[in-house]
Amino acid sequence: MSIATKSRQTHTLFVTWDTIDRSQSQTADNHGIHTERGLQPNLKWTTLLSPPGDAGRSTIKMTIPDDIESDISQAIELDDANALRQTIESSNLIGHEDLGVWLTLAANLGSLNTMHVLLDSGANVRWKNEDGETAFSFACVCDQFDAARLLHEHGADINSVDSSGGTPLDWAVCRARPAFREWLKSVGGNRNSDHEEWPWPPRTHSCDT
Repeated sequence: MSIATKSRQTHTLFVTWDTIDRSQSQTADNHGIHTERGLQPNLKWTTLLSPPGDAGRSTIKMTIPDDIESDISQAIELDDANALRQTIESSNLIGHEDLGVWLTLAANLGSLNTMHVLLDSGANVRWKNEDGETAFSFACVCDQFDAARLLHEHGADINSVDSSGGTPLDWAVCRARPAFREWLKSVGGNRNSDHEEWPWPPRTHSCDT
């Protein structure tokens, strides 16, 4: 996966999704973006941390230097906790506001080791992008059950509403496995839409909200 394709002029970080293959059970089909009509997986690219968002709609203005961003991206992609911790500490990024951005990327990929490092380093578990989407939202969209539980343990808002009107549970009932959905309901997850709950695996690539 190519994580950091970066425009130095705009300081906007982009992600390509076409080569994701983290494990036998986690393929590119688990990743995608949702638009006004719903989740659309298997798109070739989207702006960073906008898989539940319209491609090209949201950009993240990073304040971390390019070379450090690249190191962080690679560490999260590889789920290399030691490399990420070293980069954060050597670059004096403890408590940096952009760590919330990287936490969202790590949750999207299910990179649990680096999620622990980011949380220990002061990443804001409730950070939102311009469309109101959080790391917890991304974990639900991408069926990252363990990532969602970790974020919940650290105080994630499990009922945040994004700009499309969707809650994490709205996306989970379309894209997450049944055990994930039931867990989210059991800890207080609420719906903000009335679309039907879909069988598993999802019967289509769209999930209207």
